[in-house]
Amino acid sequence: MSDSSKFWLSINVIWGFVVLGAVYLGSTHYQSVNDSINELVKNGASPIEAMCAVQDDFGNNPSCIAIVAKK
Repeated sequence: MSDSSKFWLSINVIWGFVVLGAVYLGSTHYQSVNDSINELVKNGASPIEAMCAVQDDFGNNPSCIAIVAKK
């Protein structure tokens, strides 16, 4: 294997680990969010209120705004 081939192989391996790491971190984050929503629903919150409590889009969801406006 030539030096150029070894170089590009190592670059591709590094990018592969970066992609795998991003996928792992993303799936771990969404699993954590889902676990939080499930726990809130078990403790008596409605599913929409639980989803609104754990989301982090700063009130851009119309359903969440309507819930807050009711209270």
